[in-house]
Amino acid sequence: MAEGNAPAAVAVESHGLSASPATVLRGLDPAKYPRSLLHAESCVWVEKNCYVDIWIEVIHALGLEPRAILPFVAAIDFEGDQWTFFKPPPDDVERLFGIDIHEMQPYRPLPQQIAEQISQGRTIIVELDSWFMPDTAATSYRAEHLKTTIVPEAIDRGAERLRYLHNAGLYELSGEDYRGCFRMLPHFTDDVMDPFTELVRFDVGPRLSGDELRATALEPSL
Repeated sequence: MAEGNAPAAVAVESHGLSASPATVLRGLDPAKYPRSLLHAESCVWVEKNCYVDIWIEVIHALGLEPRAILPFVAAIDFEGDQWTFFKPPPDDVERLFGIDIHEMQPYRPLPQQIAEQISQGRTIIVELDSWFMPDTAATSYRAEHLKTTIVPEAIDRGAERLRYLHNAGLYELSGEDYRGCFRMLPHFTDDVMDPFTELVRFDVGPRLSGDELRATALEPSL
C-alpha cells in the first residue's frame, strides 16, 4: 500500500522555532508539509473527525500507510440517535505500526509535559480550545470555544510556539494563541479542568509494510 505522490504542501505561515526546540517525528515544516492523500481537496469529506484526522497525519508523517487503519470504519453503527464516533482502536495502531496509545494524567503544566515527552521521542494527544487555533479560521477561531484534538510535533516554550498536527495538516501557533491554548492568560482561573490526554509511544513493536501490512490490516480480528 502506497499513497503515491502527496498533494501540494499545506500553505500555512511559519515563522520558525528556535534553533533547538523539542521536536518529534521528523522536524516537519508546516510551510512544506505534504499532507496525506486521504486529506486531499478532491475528497468528498476532507476532514473526517478530529481524532481520525490526527492519526491519518501522524502515520503519514512517519512515512507509513494510513489507509491500513481504516477497516475499523466497517463497524460504524447508528446508536439510537446518532452515528458512532469512529476512531481507530489503539490495538490496531499498535499491531500495524508498533505505536502504543494510552491515557495519561498530566501532573505538570502542559507545555512542560509536552516538551518532556517529545524529548523522550514520544508525544501526546491532547484536547485544546479551537478558539485559539488559527487553522480553524473558517470555523471556530476567535468565534467559538470548542474542544478539538491535536498531536504536538514540536514545542518551543521560550518563544511560545507550538507546531501540531490537527485535522487535515500541520500547523503552528504562537503568542496569545499559545497562551490561550494552554490556559495561561490572566482571565483563566485554577478551576479549569485538565484536558483529556493520551501518551503516544513509537517504539513498542515493528512497523509493518507491503504485503504483510495489507494482510494484517484485512484480518477479521482487527
